Amino acid sequence: MTHPIRYRRLGYAALQVTDLAASTRFYADLMGLKVERADAAAVWLRCSDKAYDLVLEAGGTPGLARVG
Repeated sequence: MTHPIRYRRLGYAALQVTDLAASTRFYADLMGLKVERADAAAVWLRCSDKAYDLVLEAGGTPGLARVG
């Protein structure tokens, strides 16, 4: 079966996390992503030539917030 839409690469993923500091440490220290921007509500990380690849957003229920 052929699919009419072919993706070249994912733009970014945004995750809602319950512990922003711990999640940032995990993705930066263990996974090797670089923190590009951070504030009290969110952290933007990158692992490519794009401005950001992963957004961590503080929230009450952890999970996938969106992909772009």
